[in-house]
Amino acid sequence: MQSSYFQKEVERVVTEGTMKTAYLKDINHIKCPIPDLDRQKEISHLLSVLSLKEDVERQLLQKYQIQKQYLLRKMFI
Repeated sequence: MQSSYFQKEVERVVTEGTMKTAYLKDINHIKCPIPDLDRQKEISHLLSVLSLKEDVERQLLQKYQIQKQYLLRKMFI
């Protein structure tokens, strides 16, 4: 809900007075475009791949940290 499209639509329904006010009944009528099913699947696949990459990178980082500790211990023996 932080997209510029949504923000523009909220600005459109805001009433101005002492404070800007957007009523929920007006916000509920804002139409948010949703990508077609194929595009949603592409996005889902991309996010899954990125999640797997993140897991691999975390494991690699953990191994590097273990290696670092080992090397530091060896240096100061």
